[in-house]
Amino acid sequence: MASKELIEKIKKEIGEDKRIYLQNCEEHYFEYIEVAQILFKKYYDIPSRKQNNWYKNFTEKALEAKQNKETETEKQILEMAIDDKIDAPYVYNRLAVLYSKEKDFKKAYSVCKKWFTSVYWKIPNMATTSLKLLNRMEKLEKKLEKQ
Repeated sequence: MASKELIEKIKKEIGEDKRIYLQNCEEHYFEYIEVAQILFKKYYDIPSRKQNNWYKNFTEKALEAKQNKETETEKQILEMAIDDKIDAPYVYNRLAVLYSKEKDFKKAYSVCKKWFTSVYWKIPNMATTSLKLLNRMEKLEKKLEKQ
């Protein structure tokens, strides 16, 4: 069982420094997953987490559109997945990449921001892609400040 000190330390990291929290998720995965299951019990309790066919459906369609170079279709699928509150960081990252390629930095930033206003970024097994999204969001902030 996780100590109260560790739980409080993690709560503080989440509130004050996303990057440190996410790096610690990677470095101390088992400790952080144990605490996450306490702090985000509701997330872990969702029956089958709505994922199986739902997740597969969105990702397969998006990947198929990507392979076929159907960017508009891919964006629509990714947007629908986000609107449906999918908990897959790949979806957010990919959509932010597509918007960035189009130089639509405001939309790309908005996608990153949606990820970090959800509970999903706090789940330790999503830390690697969450760090990528955090880096992307910080770069986009700088670009938007220059505009």
